[in-house]
Formats: sequence, structure tokens, C-alpha cells
Amino acid sequence: MSDDKQFWTEFLELYKESPSLWRIKSKEHSNRVMKAEAYEKLILKLKEKYPDANRDMVVKKINTYRTTYRKEFKKVQRSEKSGAGFEDIYEPTLWYYNILNFLEDQEESAPSTCSMEYDSLEETSPKTSTTQHRRKRKITEEDNLIKIACEHLKSQNNSNQQNNNDPDDVIAKSWGAQLKEMEPQQKILARKLISDVLYQGCVGNLNNSHIQELFNMFQSRPTTAISYVSTPSPVELINAPYDPTTYNSQESIQGFYANFQ
Repeated sequence: MSDDKQFWTEFLELYKESPSLWRIKSKEHSNRVMKAEAYEKLILKLKEKYPDANRDMVVKKINTYRTTYRKEFKKVQRSEKSGAGFEDIYEPTLWYYNILNFLEDQEESAPSTCSMEYDSLEETSPKTSTTQHRRKRKITEEDNLIKIACEHLKSQNNSNQQNNNDPDDVIAKSWGAQLKEMEPQQKILARKLISDVLYQGCVGNLNNSHIQELFNMFQSRPTTAISYVSTPSPVELINAPYDPTTYNSQESIQGFYANFQ
């Protein structure tokens, strides 16, 4: 017998000595401690040939041998059930078939999937399912946080877009741009006038006569007159071209404020 066959024969014999791994309906099969000890023995044996061997490799090797054995075993069963004579019954050619004959009763009573294949899914690493569950839960939590953050940013963008389209905001930005173009003294007076007009509006004191008074205040200065065919509307007054030389003292402002007294 070659060294390779000798090794695998010893490996399979060691597997045979571990019924907790293959005798499905036994108490040993449900005993995790006994199964863990059996796997350790097989791992140590497999490391003689594969230094990096682990439990997964043991399961894969056993499954490979059992799958091939099962195919041969079914051929024997079919030939026996066919009514063929003794001489015509199929004779397995698998060199380790007789070594695994202790599995015969397991193959007859078990479904198509062997116990070792169940082990590979359920028993290989008890911590694996817990670790995977934790990773999945962590990923789910991270996805939820990202989703919440995206929704928050989206709502902020929508709010900003609505604010940018607000007519009052547009007018305020226009006034701010015009204030930047004024000389310092003119800017101070304009800010004072705008602030007080807004205050009077908030307390409900403004009316059309104040618009006319404001217009007349600027028309009274010969160098600042704006020619209108008729009395300007509030919109026309707001959109009238601005001349920084027309408003250089507080005299007109004081006269304008007198109308609120």
C-alpha cells in the first residue's frame, strides 16, 4: 500500500472510531463536546499531511469520501434490486469502499445529504453564526444611520431651495447688494430709513400717503427730481434708479418722520 493510501486509511479509521460524527441517531451525535474532541483528533491527523489543516478542511475531506462511497453503495443496491444473479451484482472498485462499510446502515436510513454535510453547515464553528449575525446587525444599523443622514440632508436642501425662492428673501438680497454700492454716510442713512420704515410697517402705521410723502421728499430737491408722467406706484418707486447724490442729509428724513407723529 502506498504512503498516501496508508495515510487516508488511518484517517478514515480514525473517523470510524468517532461515531459522534456519523451515527446520526445516537446520543453522541448531539453531544457537542464529544464532537469537538473527535474533530480535534482528525485535525491533528490531517496536519501530518496539511500543516494548515482546520475543522473546515476535515469536513470537506470526509464529505468527499462519503459522497463517492454513497455513489458506489447505490450502484450495489440497484444491482441487487434488479434481480440479477450473484455473479452479476455490481462490485465496487473504490479502494476505500470496505473501509467505509460501517456507514452502510447510515446511508440506507439517511436522506441524500449525509450527516457530515449537515455538520459543515451547523457544527463547523458554533461562533460563526453569532459573528455573522452581529456583522449583519452592525451593517443594518450603519445603513439606517446613513439613510437617516441622507434624508436629513435632503430635507435641508429642499428647505434651502424654498428659502431661495422666497420673494422677500430675493428683495432683501437686492437691497443688500445696493447698500454695498453706497458711500459710508449714505449707507448709514439708508439703513436707518429702511429700519424705521420696516418698524412702522410691523406696527401697522404705514399707508399710501407715506409712499407719496417719501416720493415728494426726494422730488423737492431740484438736482434729484425723477420725472414721472403720473404719480408713481409703490413698485415704480422701489425700482426707480438710485442716485447717491440725492440723499446726503437728515433734513428730509426728519420731515418724513413727522408724518408718523
